Amino acid sequence: MGQPHLKKKRYAIVLAIILMAIMATISQSQWLVFLELKTVDVRTHWLRKDIPAPSDIVLILIDEASLDSMQALFGRWPWPRKTFANIIKFLSECGAKSILIDVLFTERQLLKYTDSTLSEDDRALVVSTRNAQNVYHSAQFTYDPEDEYNLSSLNRPLPTQFVRKFAQKDLMGKRFSTANTYYLPFRELYLVSKGIGVVSILPDDDGVYRRVTHFTKYGQYLYPSLSLSPLLTNIQPDFKGIENISVTLPGKKVQHQVIFDSDYKSYINMYGKFDVYSFGGIYLSLMKIDQGILTDLPVSPEVFMGKTIFIGASASGVKDLKRTALGPQTPGVFLHASAYGNIITDDFLRFSPDVLQPAIMIVMVALSVTAFFLLDSLILKILLPLSTLILWGLAALILFTQNLSIPMAGPVIAVFCTYVVSLSFLSVTEGRERRKIKNVLGQYVAPSVLSKVLENPTEEFMRAEVGSKEELSIFFSDIRGFSTLAERHPVEKVVELLNNYLSAMTKIIFDKHGTLDKFIGDAIVAFWGAPLRDDRHPYRAVQSAIEMQHALSDMNQKNKRRNLPQLNVGIGIHTDHVILGNIGSYRKLDYTVIGDGVNLASRLEGLTKMYNTPILISQSTYDRVRDDFSCRVVDYVKVKGKQKPIRVYSVLGTPSNVDSDVLKIINLTETAFDKYVHRNFKQAENILTQILTLKPKDYLATLLLFRCREYQLNPPLEPWDGYYEYQTK
Repeated sequence: MGQPHLKKKRYAIVLAIILMAIMATISQSQWLVFLELKTVDVRTHWLRKDIPAPSDIVLILIDEASLDSMQALFGRWPWPRKTFANIIKFLSECGAKSILIDVLFTERQLLKYTDSTLSEDDRALVVSTRNAQNVYHSAQFTYDPEDEYNLSSLNRPLPTQFVRKFAQKDLMGKRFSTANTYYLPFRELYLVSKGIGVVSILPDDDGVYRRVTHFTKYGQYLYPSLSLSPLLTNIQPDFKGIENISVTLPGKKVQHQVIFDSDYKSYINMYGKFDVYSFGGIYLSLMKIDQGILTDLPVSPEVFMGKTIFIGASASGVKDLKRTALGPQTPGVFLHASAYGNIITDDFLRFSPDVLQPAIMIVMVALSVTAFFLLDSLILKILLPLSTLILWGLAALILFTQNLSIPMAGPVIAVFCTYVVSLSFLSVTEGRERRKIKNVLGQYVAPSVLSKVLENPTEEFMRAEVGSKEELSIFFSDIRGFSTLAERHPVEKVVELLNNYLSAMTKIIFDKHGTLDKFIGDAIVAFWGAPLRDDRHPYRAVQSAIEMQHALSDMNQKNKRRNLPQLNVGIGIHTDHVILGNIGSYRKLDYTVIGDGVNLASRLEGLTKMYNTPILISQSTYDRVRDDFSCRVVDYVKVKGKQKPIRVYSVLGTPSNVDSDVLKIINLTETAFDKYVHRNFKQAENILTQILTLKPKDYLATLLLFRCREYQLNPPLEPWDGYYEYQTK
């Protein structure tokens, strides 16, 4: 693993540890619990709004239509209690299993003209409740903070008869909600009720109603909720089966289980659809039946046979609308009916263990940090954590349909925080690296190349920081006779000429993704293959040399018109492994190359004068570009400072730009040179003579012909493999 990856890995480990510690702390915070509940609300709204309640449940709602239709008969709400007495009687005769009334009757109606204990309406309600023997009325148990005005009304003892009839034993001292004040049905009514259910439901801190207190403690005893009360009739709960946060309540035929949370409240797994009937429509039906009309009834009596019926309000004027996950105007009776449905069908929403929240947050942090710091692709940096989060979200939705809630807020926060922190950290650290790279590489490479390097600054720049051995194509060029030219022309013309030349050549280097190493007077040093890796760097180097010769020809024509001197340039190219890095002192660093390969490229540039050819390349470069360019073998040479000889080639152009005579000369030269290195000097002479026939002033053929004739007179000493040694640079 390279230095850049080691450095990134250290950053990743440190940042991951810090973020994991932060996530572990956040996972214990109350506001995360609040956010998690919000995600549960969203899932409930998406996935439960079309879920029907158990078929055993029927709702009778005091809705806006009921208020309108009943106003002509009984005036504005609240209606006389005989209306409820008549409804109870009607439902009982229809065969209702249980009737649960989410309406409070806490006081007797005022009597104006009689001293009787009960009014006619109250008596009718009591009689219908007693006769039905399956009616559950509502009570409220609440907790009021003490102040100077309410001390006398708090902690009043409950009526003895109420306690004896409805109280449940304390559940082994469990932490159930404690109340200090109450509102009961009037005495005569609760004495004949089948049961009493507490309807007090408090919202969570954000104002959303999600949980019901199934047991409220007042004094020494517990009192069940309206939704639980029908299941406790004539049965003392067996709480010996308490296991963690669940309690088993044995019924006559089935086992009913209530799931409590840590506050001993039960989360209500809401139903979005109920079998609902309007109070006014039912009342109209019973009025028709009383008149002997049994056809075209608004509501058929058969729909209530064997049903558990909840009576509550949905009209806004009755003021029993709650904000729930299903909406901001949910009738309060929906909560009680849903809680009842959860119990009888064991349809509770179960929550994953608390340890899963911090665990998944830590996993998300680890995954996100790994993606940000150790993946090269920007797309993968973003998509890997995001796709993992999406998959987790899909799993959460699927599991929610199976009544299991797994954390959603924590993973989102973990990924978001990691995104923000990692991006901030990388923007600071990599921003510093980018500025450093711009300062160092900006003068050597084209802006397009610099932009690509900056896409992965640490990787590319660290190679230069510590130095590396790279295979590159090294380029040297030099203006022939420039010293003499400078002496013969005014300084300003020389500077103008040189600046124009260097600018044109540098543009070609940059256009071909080359790196400008340095100017040495009129000489240019460049290389291909770094800082961006490029397997075709020999091709780009040779292509640049050819374009430079074409550009130089155009420049000389312009110089001629401006009375500026003509320029001739020699170029040498060699492909080899060299040392690449930022080399220099702390005051001045150069992004440059060093090594034998660099020296050999410099020698090749010098040999262009010896062979009167503009471009010379080494054997290693030729092997990589032989199919792309037409090259002519020049010689087998040992340059000064080198122990091994190499073949060198002259680049004549691309195959499409070379005519048939030139191709023939290339082939003849190859054959002649092969004879030459094998000491067949006479045969080589004959072939070289053919070349001179095609091109009488061919410098290379003339040079080799001279050598062949010289070696025929004075054969070279053994051993000899055809190389020519130069003693000067």
